[in-house]
Amino acid sequence: MIEAQKLNHKRALIVSSPTSSEWSIYCLNYAQECLYRLGIGSDFLEIKHDHLYDPNLQSQFVNRFVEIIKDAHKSYDFIFSINRMPSNVIAVGGGEDDIYSFLSAPLITWLVDNIGHHVDFIKRKSLRGVEETVLVADACGVENGDAAGLSLTDDAFFPMWGPARALSQTDDAVRDIPIFFVGSINEMEPVEAYRTKASGGDPVLGEVFDVVIERMIDDTGTLDAFSVAREEALKFERESGAAKIFRVVDQMLRKKRRKNAIQTFRRIPITIYGQVTDPEILTQENVTCVGPSYMGAVMVETRRAQILLGDFANFVGGVELRPSIAIANGCVFAGEENTYFREHFPNSSFISTLSENRDVETRVSDILADKDLMVEMDRQAGTIYNKMRNTPPRFIQ
Repeated sequence: MIEAQKLNHKRALIVSSPTSSEWSIYCLNYAQECLYRLGIGSDFLEIKHDHLYDPNLQSQFVNRFVEIIKDAHKSYDFIFSINRMPSNVIAVGGGEDDIYSFLSAPLITWLVDNIGHHVDFIKRKSLRGVEETVLVADACGVENGDAAGLSLTDDAFFPMWGPARALSQTDDAVRDIPIFFVGSINEMEPVEAYRTKASGGDPVLGEVFDVVIERMIDDTGTLDAFSVAREEALKFERESGAAKIFRVVDQMLRKKRRKNAIQTFRRIPITIYGQVTDPEILTQENVTCVGPSYMGAVMVETRRAQILLGDFANFVGGVELRPSIAIANGCVFAGEENTYFREHFPNSSFISTLSENRDVETRVSDILADKDLMVEMDRQAGTIYNKMRNTPPRFIQ
């Protein structure tokens, strides 16, 4: 935790690394806004894609980046990064040291995925004494991170809210997309293929994988997959393999849940922005696949949508960016709610696609036909969203 009274310049350097769809900039803009409300100014250090992936530019970039962070303490109280980027791409010290090991100021690392995706990397890469505060976007990551030796407290929970609310259902935006889906939907591999990836040929880890899948396959947003993987791996004395098993289970469940979400609807038109390779989705008559796109285009298209259909990327104790994008643009969110979302957003403010007494598609059709109801759902969601995203973070006190 960073104590506010110890801040000298009250200024932070935010490291902005490139991502495939520019999603991280919305997370970082939100973080910058939160810091500003606490009286902490910030500058962005923007890293271009070519800096990391062009062999002719990478060494030059590394030298310049190290030069900047070595002197960071002269101008900044701390450095703020998402997922400790660009450490996941840049290797120094034979691959064992982290590029931030040259840092002269404290580092705040905000893990915006389930911590199971990052815990092995965070533990493996040495910062050589640099003070690091790890934040998690899913509250389940606090316990899991602490168990992994990252010494996290409840103050480490920093929810991933998105952009400020710009539109509502009452605005004059032309909403000609009934259901909008953002994300990849790739073809499922046979379960045995996932089992092999998770176990690496270890029959005991294969058994752990089987148990985790059995517990998670029909979960309705109440179980954290990494917590389950840790729990089951511990029973078999294979806790070191828990993160790898989780990552494979996470990949499998995302594909399954996204496909199920699309196939829930057979009559209402759905527009998908994202890579789609699943043949059943590609040939589904009510589906239009546009292909991958950048977040700027996604934001524009969301303003044409009535409903954004999404998932929580296997989050249980936090929010993924999609619900934020929907609510910020006056679009009603629909999806399999998780424990955190269910706790803060009443059923009257979004559409649950979990099994109900009546057909989900019929219910959604009725909602789409009721403009007054859509306006009220949007109003409720917007009020809660504004309150939640304006709540001060707890990692600076």
